[in-house]
Amino acid sequence: MESASGNAGLRLLDACLDDVQYARYLLTSKRAHDLEIRRKVNWKDPHSGNSILHLMAFSDLDDATELLLSHGAQPNIKNKVQWMTYLPKRTR
Repeated sequence: MESASGNAGLRLLDACLDDVQYARYLLTSKRAHDLEIRRKVNWKDPHSGNSILHLMAFSDLDDATELLLSHGAQPNIKNKVQWMTYLPKRTR
């Protein structure tokens, strides 16, 4: 069974993939049950080691990539094959 913190990471990942405005809301919300999501900006998939930022950058979702970076996502996190996130020039 997925832990509550894992669910928060997956919820943020889904929001970044589907609706950047909703992801922005989750990252700025002051509601108690959204605070865990804000702490999961550097969540990593347990199988690949990819962070949400890796997945957004790999998918060329620049708006979501910039949103995550502006909320503290770390671009130097490595996945299981030791790749760091490649960032578009405008976000470097």
